[in-house]
Amino acid sequence: MAERRLVILESFYLKDNNKQLWRITNPPGLPFYDSINDYEFVRPAHCRPGVIDEMSKILALMSTTNDWKFIGVISKGPAGEILKPDGDHYRRAVIERVSCNAHACNHCGMPYSRNEVYLPVRRHSTNSTGPPVPPVQNSQPPAYRV
Repeated sequence: MAERRLVILESFYLKDNNKQLWRITNPPGLPFYDSINDYEFVRPAHCRPGVIDEMSKILALMSTTNDWKFIGVISKGPAGEILKPDGDHYRRAVIERVSCNAHACNHCGMPYSRNEVYLPVRRHSTNSTGPPVPPVQNSQPPAYRV
């Protein structure tokens, strides 16, 4: 089971300007054991810019030991209940620990994790001791009738 944390964000306004800013109210986040399939989320692309800024700061601080990803802000709870007791001043965001660092191979583009050993496959080598692999022939595609 993936480790998830519930982060509660609170909005506030500065006296100088009328810009809405966000801050975290529970710094490490609370454990979130519920299934995320029971909830509906506002995806990060549709969140307010201030929420995304604050979540990126949180993820940067928490990612010193492991990688975390921002799932989204909860909009509906179990059984389709719309969560409105928080009003406009609070948001409940869920983050999830990524189990391994997925990276793309520079050679072939396939995903792999850093703890895997990567050995590139050679097509043809002049100094290998095994039998050489014949090069791929350039074949013509079949002629199609129109």
